Amino acid sequence: MNEKSYISFLSDMRKKLYQHTDAHLQFYNALLEAQLFLLLREETTGDLLLPQITEIESNCYVLVFDNEARLVDFCGDVAPYAAVSGRVLIEMLAGQDTGLAFNLNVSGSETLLPQDIIEWLYEVISQSPEISNARPKRFFPLGQKMEKTLAMLHEKLAHSTSLARRFFLCGVEYDDGAHGIILAITGANIDAEPELAKLAHQAFVFGGVYDMVFDVVFLEPNDRTLAAIKKQGIQLQFLKTEEKPSTQGHIPGRDPDKPPKLI
Repeated sequence: MNEKSYISFLSDMRKKLYQHTDAHLQFYNALLEAQLFLLLREETTGDLLLPQITEIESNCYVLVFDNEARLVDFCGDVAPYAAVSGRVLIEMLAGQDTGLAFNLNVSGSETLLPQDIIEWLYEVISQSPEISNARPKRFFPLGQKMEKTLAMLHEKLAHSTSLARRFFLCGVEYDDGAHGIILAITGANIDAEPELAKLAHQAFVFGGVYDMVFDVVFLEPNDRTLAAIKKQGIQLQFLKTEEKPSTQGHIPGRDPDKPPKLI
């Protein structure tokens, strides 16, 4: 197989994953995809945010809530805030020596993400997969333990189906005896390949599989390797969704070309 292959799950990331339970990973993934309400010290000016910082056990945290009502309950009154996606907020906090306090004082959902977790999450969402010349020896069907990973792949790639034509997933054994998972993608624009590999990598991380290599390969529809993968693997099926035009005004963090900045 001479096609370009992205080894999306790197060894150092695998070691760090052992520190997180499946429940942690599910929470982190949901947090990244959610719209959060960041408590501010004063009203935002343009794309500059001045967040409220609190100190808990000698560590600094910004305060975020999953809805406006909980933010108001915490403050006891109306307070300035910014609606920011979890992904953008992690990018903003990276390198700031500041953690994230989620739903503080809300019984059952209060969670503290210290600075080291923020840095790990930033590494996950910003890491570019390595390019490798993979040499598969054989392909095999996936077991039931891949259900979480499969569901996460559907979630991460659902809005990227316009970037490629087909997605196939199966097990793979390499020349060196290593076993892993391979995602074969056809019909992808060459410019979209890194982004697709990156999204697939994130699905693998939050799918909670620790003991296998994850490989993303881009193939032509008539490739013999693809034919072998089809025989042993499964094709990912996506429901077509229509993008609804947004009627909201400007919200910091919504424009990827103009991310907000903490001050």
